[in-house]
Amino acid sequence: MQGLIPVDVPVHFELAAVATGIGLGLWVTLLFAAGPLIDLVRVPPLRALRADFAAEPIPLGGRMVLICALALSGLAVSIWQAPRLGMGLSFAAGLALALGALALAARFSTAWLRGRTFRRAPFWMRQGIANLFRPRNHTLATVLSVGFGLFLVLTLHGVQVNVMQEIAVDAQPDRPNIILFDVQPDQAGPVKALLAEKDATITDHAPLISARIASVEGRSISDWLASEPANPDLSWALQREYRVTYHAKLRDSETVVLGKWWNDEPITQGFVPVSLSTGIQETLGVGIGDSITWDIQGVAVESNVASVRKVDWDRFATNFFVVFPPGMIEQAPQTTVLVAHVSDAKARSELQRDLVRAHSNVSVLDATLILDAIDTMMNGMATAVRLLAIFTLATGFMILIAATVSARHERAREVLLLRTLGASGTTLRQILATEVVALGAVAAAVGSIFAVASSWGLVRFVFELPFDPPWLDFAILSLVTLLISVLFGSIGAGRLWRGSPLAGLRMC
Repeated sequence: MQGLIPVDVPVHFELAAVATGIGLGLWVTLLFAAGPLIDLVRVPPLRALRADFAAEPIPLGGRMVLICALALSGLAVSIWQAPRLGMGLSFAAGLALALGALALAARFSTAWLRGRTFRRAPFWMRQGIANLFRPRNHTLATVLSVGFGLFLVLTLHGVQVNVMQEIAVDAQPDRPNIILFDVQPDQAGPVKALLAEKDATITDHAPLISARIASVEGRSISDWLASEPANPDLSWALQREYRVTYHAKLRDSETVVLGKWWNDEPITQGFVPVSLSTGIQETLGVGIGDSITWDIQGVAVESNVASVRKVDWDRFATNFFVVFPPGMIEQAPQTTVLVAHVSDAKARSELQRDLVRAHSNVSVLDATLILDAIDTMMNGMATAVRLLAIFTLATGFMILIAATVSARHERAREVLLLRTLGASGTTLRQILATEVVALGAVAAAVGSIFAVASSWGLVRFVFELPFDPPWLDFAILSLVTLLISVLFGSIGAGRLWRGSPLAGLRMC
């Protein structure tokens, strides 16, 4: 990652991290292997030597202890690795919730399949579905592990796609790179003519008027501050100086979420409607119809909240907390801000020189170098995110493959028993295909449904970004999971129906 993100990343061998990984791996392996070993230790020798020997049932106490140890280990590791106790507890609770939901969904899905008779289905299909409920089946374990692997892959991919969309660089060739401030009303025409002379494309412009809040719902600012002295956001919103504007139509970066936007015609009613951004509206705690008195350079202007807008502040455009309708405040002292695009570096330099000569009060900002620096930084961050996502996705697919292969032994015994009873190779292949497809489909359906919910929650509430699910990617990854289940679930089965059933049973 060195050189990809805008901070120094020292690279050195971290012995503690390596030891932690090895130690956790050994501990988890020991916990999972201890269950079968405890069962084996409790088997009396006569049970292995004599088939008619009735042994005592194996108690579940030891296995319950292992389950508790595994749960406590997950909780301890979550708290240990998290930077804060609350975050560790939240992660462990989320992990338990995901596994519990997956287990319940797997139980419900398999119970639904078991309740269907499929009388008109061929034998191989009915047998393949029935294999999901045979003794010592691995249905729940396989659906849990494969579904959780897909859940991990899809959740990370969904979060990655939305984060990448947020930090994506606007590389359009005509994006604005020149900003002009403090253009006076009588200078707007000559400045625009000079921009046209230099082949500059004006992408945005807006009038700017300074204003302050005098009162909200009839209460003065001092009353609000006295009643809520410990609210810094409210204090900032009430005491700041606003740069307000007016326009008739919504901009591309604005969307009305509450109330209604005014028509193109000037407003002539006794009150002045205003539109607030969502952030200011939430901070002030006002709603549609509430009154706000503005102090616009010594003149009190009574207004009512007519609409609330969601503003895309990330766009390189003129965006405002407060917008007035046209025909209300045009007579107030104002300036104009212009945003333009000039592709040629020499033309940008000449434009700045000529503007200073003709209009010395106008400030010109050439944002080209700033945009280039941002492009470099964001592209590096995007590459780092992609590399981490690829590594994690590869790990998730390893989980999928391992989980799919885990039940191969029991499946092989079923195939050999059916061969002994006279089933043909074609029938065995159809039965096996039905079983692995059913398992993969249930796991893919359960994992993908919970992945959509979890990625939405992470993007919406942790990263605080709008959630745009990559449905096509989700569908492709779910299909890949199903193909992995079919491929690795039936791997090695070809030798079972080619060789002797007795030889195969002896190997199992």
